[in-house]
Amino acid sequence: MMLRTIGSRRRWGSWLLTGGLAPVALLWLAPLYLMGVFATLPDYAIFSPDLPLTPGGNFLENWAFLDDTANFGRAMLNSIGIATVSAALSLLLTSMAGYAFARFKFIGKQVAFSLLVATLTVPYAVLIVPQYVLVARDLALSNTWIAVIVPPLCHSIGVLFMRIATGTTAHAQARRDDAAAGAR
Repeated sequence: MMLRTIGSRRRWGSWLLTGGLAPVALLWLAPLYLMGVFATLPDYAIFSPDLPLTPGGNFLENWAFLDDTANFGRAMLNSIGIATVSAALSLLLTSMAGYAFARFKFIGKQVAFSLLVATLTVPYAVLIVPQYVLVARDLALSNTWIAVIVPPLCHSIGVLFMRIATGTTAHAQARRDDAAAGAR
């Protein structure tokens, strides 16, 4: 009887939590819904004093205007391409650096890792202007994908996370190897 009461309380608690969080989820989704609605409305309806909540019929006209004025399709392809290449290269480089810090012993490892962790204290806003000067003026790479992808490629927080992840994996593998050796 006691187990049934505990299960019942947990079920009611789950329902109350879901009921409390559902309005928060709807509040979070409201801007996304309004963005979709505004994409289908003419300009005068978007800037009117009353808030339209139903979609209009001007989506294709608005899309054509957006593509004519801003070349939106090209911008979207650039964003997808840059994000994909940046994520893949950043994952590769931070994984390799984190693995090296977690698994290998080399001279200056502690000093190098301490400097890496110290770079986390430098705000990124401090680095933006020097990076721009280096990439745009000194390397003459302005208006290229390389200028966007390379500067933030191997961020220290990624190396730190990868060191933690591979170090944990290394310890787990060592424990499995020790257990397997003891079982023989």
